[in-house]
Amino acid sequence: MNSLFIHAINRRSGLSKEINSCPPTPSPFLFTRFLGGVFADFLRIKTSLSLTTIRKLFAGLGFGLKGIFFVALGFAPSEIYATVLLSLSLGFSGLAVAGYAVNVIDLAPNFSGLVMGFANSVSTFTGILSTFIASIVVHKFGLELTNGWRVALALAALSQFCAMLIYLIFGSSEEQSWAYADADRDGETTPMNEESKVGDR
Repeated sequence: MNSLFIHAINRRSGLSKEINSCPPTPSPFLFTRFLGGVFADFLRIKTSLSLTTIRKLFAGLGFGLKGIFFVALGFAPSEIYATVLLSLSLGFSGLAVAGYAVNVIDLAPNFSGLVMGFANSVSTFTGILSTFIASIVVHKFGLELTNGWRVALALAALSQFCAMLIYLIFGSSEEQSWAYADADRDGETTPMNEESKVGDR
């Protein structure tokens, strides 16, 4: 949907796609790298906050702020404001990476790659679906930013708020029981990495 919105800005401003696309592109990396990862580790080391609380904090900030900027984006008075708001929305979404994205390592360190692969596969389909829905909404309500895009961005913001609410309610950093490969007769579980070490001896 972001690419469609940038295309709409290009049509109004007359600027090339490359110029309007440059500011939003690096912003998620900068926020993820510095404000997300570094600050999350700082909270883990320097405060008594639980890991679950930290994950929920950053996921809530990432999803919530992105949703707020999406709503504001529909009321942007000019192309410059729209580009700035789009950059901020994508940038603050990087904060959520310190929440939900790394959470798979907390839940199942032995199967984090498999879980992340499954999650990315599902999110790919939702990305395709959201672009399709945005295209329908924009053409139905009008191609101007103040009409169809305001509705499309409101729907996008709603999806962010729903994601935030779901994660705040059900999110957890507790390691799951199915994250262990096997259990011995005494009922004690053995992680896969420990099992491999025993076999090498």
